[in-house]
Amino acid sequence: MTKKPDFGRVVVGNASGDNEGLRQLAQARQGEEEHQRRRREEWPHNSDDGKINLLAAMSALANSFPGLRGRPGTEPWDAIAMLRYLCTGGGSHGEKLAARFALGVWNSAEDWEATAKKQRIEYPEAAAAKFDVFEAISTWDDEHRQAFLTWCEAPFWP
Repeated sequence: MTKKPDFGRVVVGNASGDNEGLRQLAQARQGEEEHQRRRREEWPHNSDDGKINLLAAMSALANSFPGLRGRPGTEPWDAIAMLRYLCTGGGSHGEKLAARFALGVWNSAEDWEATAKKQRIEYPEAAAAKFDVFEAISTWDDEHRQAFLTWCEAPFWP
């Protein structure tokens, strides 16, 4: 018989009393609990309901990139202010990549170039392009790569 737990794993048992399915379930549950623990440690949560505080988490994420600390849109998180910063100078190439990443986490489906046009933000060509992980990893220093990897290990999305 196949049973699907609420956290996405399928466990298969058999009539011979083999406990492999239960062992897999316990491992999957432990992995999910570890993932949730890591997210709670890494990103700010609301004290009343325990859910991720998205604006505070986005500020923490943006500020985890050394090149974005103290930049417009980081504290408090403001995607349009971050977009304006990105499009109107936005620091080094690595800082621009970090800003693109943060905007992508905030809304990966958003066409940020179209949003810049709607907001009447003038920008150089491709300033608000989609984030490219290969370009970023080859451009960033260790601190920027570590900020990215921290999010990869305990991701959140609004």
